[in-house]
Amino acid sequence: MENKTKEQILNTNFNLPVFRLLNPVIVDKIFASMDEYSDQNCNKIQELFSKPAKQLKPLEDLYRKENPRPDGKFYVPDATKFYEWIRIKILGK
Repeated sequence: MENKTKEQILNTNFNLPVFRLLNPVIVDKIFASMDEYSDQNCNKIQELFSKPAKQLKPLEDLYRKENPRPDGKFYVPDATKFYEWIRIKILGK
């Protein structure tokens, strides 16, 4: 899907140049509302991904303790291996 600007999206529903001539203040308020709505949704999506990560943090620490790097440095586990490790811990092999 192609990313479109808010102007392009609005222009698909209105003749934007004509609408802007008739109501420039309203067009600016519509764009501001579109930005606010977009920011709100971005925050919700970010929250959707960050909340589980916060909940899994103690397990991630345990995973690192059981699977240390040879050089002893801190690392972020590979997600696939980490989730497989969780599944094995819960369900067994």
